[in-house]
Amino acid sequence: MSQTMSYQEKIKIYIRVAVILAIVTVVEVGLTFIPHNEQPMKTIVTLLIVGLSCSKAFFVAYYYMHLNHEHKWTKIVAASPVVILIYAAGLISDTPNRPVDVYVGAPARGVLYPDTKSAAEAHSKKAVEVPSAEALDDEAADGWE
Repeated sequence: MSQTMSYQEKIKIYIRVAVILAIVTVVEVGLTFIPHNEQPMKTIVTLLIVGLSCSKAFFVAYYYMHLNHEHKWTKIVAASPVVILIYAAGLISDTPNRPVDVYVGAPARGVLYPDTKSAAEAHSKKAVEVPSAEALDDEAADGWE
């Protein structure tokens, strides 16, 4: 079922889509100015911006890249990244609940293992204390006075 449109009808559709894209962009920029200091609000604003960006990508692909004239399976394949969006939204919403300490390990500070060639040797040798940063700064400052 092929549908032919006049040139003026096509122009009207493209202008409508451009106006929709401009409105969505203004809403996205407006969302960035909402004060979101608490974590639930940060997550909500982030998900809204990601969702609006994906809707803009859909409009661009569907109208300007002419996916509206394609076959059913081509549209399904083009829409398949929505699965990735849902997965990303789940990760974004779960991020505030994850402890940072589990993923970011900090090395021991102020400890030096002399003459070690491997991590196994480092654990077997006795640790030697290293002077603090303040003490080193004081020693360095003495030379400049």
